[in-house]
Amino acid sequence: MGELQKAFTTSFNSWPIEGMNRNIQLFDKYITPELTGKKKLAYLLVDALRFAIGKELEQSLSSHFTVSITPSCAFVPTVTKYAMAALVPNAEKALSL
Repeated sequence: MGELQKAFTTSFNSWPIEGMNRNIQLFDKYITPELTGKKKLAYLLVDALRFAIGKELEQSLSSHFTVSITPSCAFVPTVTKYAMAALVPNAEKALSL
C-alpha cells in the first residue's frame, strides 16, 4: 500500500495549480483582514459543491449581501485529518507533511 500511495502522490508534480489559491491560504488571505475591521462576516467554505449550484447560491445571496466565489486547490492528502487542518488560521505556517 505504501508503494501505491507513493506512486499516487508523485503524480501531483504540478499541484497546486499555479496561480490558484490554495485552501491552506484562504483563512489568512480572505478572513483575517476582514476581522480587523470588526465587520460582520459570513464565511462559507463548501467542499465538492458543483460550480453551477455555487453560482445559483451566489445569485440568490447577492441581492442582500456582497458575495464572491473563489476556487481553490485542496491540501493533499485530502483525508480529513489534513484537509480540515488546512482551513484554520495560520495553517500555511503550521501545517506541513
